[in-house]
Amino acid sequence: MIKNKKGFTLIELLIYSAIVGTMLVLMVGFLWNIVSGNIKETAHQEVQQNARFALNKITQEIKKADGLINPLAGDPPTSFLSLSMATPQLNPTIFDIDGGKLRITRGFLGSSYLTSDQTVISNLQFSNLSYGDT
Repeated sequence: MIKNKKGFTLIELLIYSAIVGTMLVLMVGFLWNIVSGNIKETAHQEVQQNARFALNKITQEIKKADGLINPLAGDPPTSFLSLSMATPQLNPTIFDIDGGKLRITRGFLGSSYLTSDQTVISNLQFSNLSYGDT
């Protein structure tokens, strides 16, 4: 009488384990790439949004300004921008970096930040590209 043996041999068990292990490693790597890409894209969007907002605000304030206090034409670039405003309460309006965030200070009205805590500004330079006496 021949008995029908049911079960796996050691070789079959090792092969199945290797196949399942390889599949798990590939799937985890693929999912890690998706999560990592999502994090990078979110950070990129945050930086872009902060930069757009800050540049728009600087542009608006420059258009409202009566003159430029610093940097002067021909001077080397500076890390802050100082504008002369028509309204005495807003004079001077200064853009600078404080603790890695872009800050605007409007005369006696105080200061506020234009960038979020998640965005760090490490290098900012303002240059006056106008001609002298303009």
